[in-house]
Amino acid sequence: MLSYNDPTQHEPSMQKCHKLVLAFPPVMHALNAANLDLDQKETAVFSPVGIIKYWSGAVQVTIPFADIFFGCFTQNFLEVFGKVIRLGGMIDADAAFRDYLPALPKAAGYPMGFVRIFPISNIATTWSWGKYKSNQTLGEAKSLLKELLSKLNKDPRVPTAEPKPITDADVVAFREWDYFPHFDQDELENGFYARFNELQGYKNTYYASGLNGFETVEFAIRAGQDVVDTYLL
Repeated sequence: MLSYNDPTQHEPSMQKCHKLVLAFPPVMHALNAANLDLDQKETAVFSPVGIIKYWSGAVQVTIPFADIFFGCFTQNFLEVFGKVIRLGGMIDADAAFRDYLPALPKAAGYPMGFVRIFPISNIATTWSWGKYKSNQTLGEAKSLLKELLSKLNKDPRVPTAEPKPITDADVVAFREWDYFPHFDQDELENGFYARFNELQGYKNTYYASGLNGFETVEFAIRAGQDVVDTYLL
């Protein structure tokens, strides 16, 4: 029996379902929030699933249209990129990657990128990256977002321009996502994906998300197609 809220009604609605397909990453806090009655077998499989802290936002800025920032565009990155260009792309790939690593943005909850996409809107889209399996909160990541953008929130074409501080009112939206759910090496070596596949159809419940691949729309679509083609047709 599925209970859901209809905005046109005062009481929850009920619907009897023969099968349930969950189209979100099966991490424990999300499964518990859905009020699923998980047994020991299900809990044992889903408890080890880890996610990377990830937030997206929409922020009012004074930054010009089409201005882009990415945390990896540091001096180290530019030096490595220039080395590859100068050598016509003929460079030791392993060496280039090792040089590139220090240029990657640190997983500390700061925005790793933002872009103002539309010329008629002063809203910039932001992406913040946190640590794997960290306890960093939405509020902490939002504070880091305001801290960094407050240093960059100006028109770089005006040499005398001073950055305008970002306030709570400027952050129109800021949301946390369960990004890149996956098992770690120990679980992989102990056959957790086989145990996960055994849960498909268990208690008439199926799981469609990016857990079987990298967290992209494409793999989520493939997971949904696999559930339908394998179990529901």
